[in-house]
Amino acid sequence: MVVIILLPLLTSGCGSPEDLPEVRLEQAVLLQERGEFEKAIRVYTSLDSELGQLADLDHNRGYCYEQLGLIERAVENYERCITKDPQHLSALNNLAAILARQKKYNEAAELFTRIVQRDPTNVLALRNRGLCYFDAGRSEDALVDYNAALSISPDDSQTLFQRGNLRVRREELDLAIADYSAAIQSNTDFAHAWLNRGLAHQQLNHIEESHRDLQRASELDSGIVLAGMSLINDGTDRRTTEISVIPAPEWKLVREAAIRQLNFMGFEDLQILGELKGEYSAIIEGTRNGATRQIWVCLHRLPTAVFPIVAPASETSLLVFKSMSESESGLAVTSWREAWDPRQAILPAATVRIDLAEQPIQLQLIPQAVEE
Repeated sequence: MVVIILLPLLTSGCGSPEDLPEVRLEQAVLLQERGEFEKAIRVYTSLDSELGQLADLDHNRGYCYEQLGLIERAVENYERCITKDPQHLSALNNLAAILARQKKYNEAAELFTRIVQRDPTNVLALRNRGLCYFDAGRSEDALVDYNAALSISPDDSQTLFQRGNLRVRREELDLAIADYSAAIQSNTDFAHAWLNRGLAHQQLNHIEESHRDLQRASELDSGIVLAGMSLINDGTDRRTTEISVIPAPEWKLVREAAIRQLNFMGFEDLQILGELKGEYSAIIEGTRNGATRQIWVCLHRLPTAVFPIVAPASETSLLVFKSMSESESGLAVTSWREAWDPRQAILPAATVRIDLAEQPIQLQLIPQAVEE
């Protein structure tokens, strides 16, 4: 949000009107609106000695720095603005958004709280604070905020969508589907609401509903790739065609082993983008050496693997486990592909799955969990 500062023009002495601080301030605002952020910053800075008491001066300069990608300087200016005006809603919002992107969710939530205290009907602040709580693992607090936002704006599609995501996390799939449906009713072109409703139907084994929703999502957004998903129910119960006689461990054990393995390999900030518990597969995002990468994880139980529908990233890897017993200690990594494109590994026609037989076998033991 850009704050345009309007001050009365003051005339005094014989100086040129162009030299008046109020005129220069208007020039800076115009430069900012035209996207000439560096020039605007220079003018704002030249006004510090004359208009330095104005909180909006720091806010606007912070906004310009943010648009230039100079986040540290943006933060400095937003903080200085808030020091001068603790109730500056735009600076509070912009700084909170930066902190949330830096995964400082609780700090961001505190700033959104200050906005809500000033304006309890601010749906955006309630929704954003709810999202911060969600990302911080504070599900109950997130639900309170989403419910409060929807009590003010019942048809807000973004809040409905986010509450649906929360309910998926809580494994309340029927309630999640209801929220996604309401979001779609409010915004019929909301591709990711169609996508997530399709995935929720998929987990409930609602094949036709899942197929319909996922197809619609891909039609609305070309970035949604139906990768690794069987879209046709051929009547085969895959559980009866497993190639291993050893029962598989619980999915959560595989997931925990994958997280530890990736941490062992140097990945940080891991988060699950999607998972199919019944298919023993997940797509995990993490960073290593400053670069973000998707890791597609699965348990080798069948000749093919079925993954949740997530648009593949530019940097993608494959991690395959094999079960030696029902316990977690019986898991081993049988394949690791550092540079791997899932779109090139998808089988054609009705069974759009990845052929694990084509992946190289590299036996590697998983590091044991550290007991605390």
